[in-house]
Amino acid sequence: MRKGKADDAGFTLIELIVAIGVFGTLMAVVGSATIAAMAAIRNTTSTSQVQQDSQNAMEWVSALLRYTDLPEGQASAVPTAGAATITLYSYASAGRKIDVPYRITMGVTANSNGTRTLYADAFTPTKAAAGWTWASTASRRRLLTVPNGTGSPLTLVYYACDPTSSCNSTRHQLTTPATPGALTITAPEVLESIKVSIGDPAKPASMLTQSVQLVNMT
Repeated sequence: MRKGKADDAGFTLIELIVAIGVFGTLMAVVGSATIAAMAAIRNTTSTSQVQQDSQNAMEWVSALLRYTDLPEGQASAVPTAGAATITLYSYASAGRKIDVPYRITMGVTANSNGTRTLYADAFTPTKAAAGWTWASTASRRRLLTVPNGTGSPLTLVYYACDPTSSCNSTRHQLTTPATPGALTITAPEVLESIKVSIGDPAKPASMLTQSVQLVNMT
């Protein structure tokens, strides 16, 4: 009977080591590619979610701003304004009552977990003999939450014009108060529009910017 050759018995130790090394290298390459792909998917998903949340927030904020108006008994339709906060009176439906001036405060608050939230507080109005009064507590709507970082999820820029002339030719940017306060507007000029930017400053693709005309002011 013919005996088999010695090299037919199986793999040598060196061959096994080489095979394991090649397999390990391939697994490392595949693993790195998979991790990178998953990270890209997570980043895309996160950006898409922030974009959707930013869009929803923009719709709410723009509606409140658009129907800003001066209620009876008040000296200004926008009592205080700042680069990332504003208090105004809006006839938008911010609560159960309709066709009434809700007092609205919008701004950004820092949370205990390090995130920041863009919010809108709505104070319910009640008609009084001398004009309007507002509830002392507000209904808060949290519009957008972003991780902590540089910049603000809300930026406001204010514009005025002379409605007795042509707003197209007299429209100009107002100086935003360094701390929230009254806007400097000289009659017959009025606050005409507000440019709003909303989103996560760390994700520029998520930032939305819209110029909102205050339809009741001009």
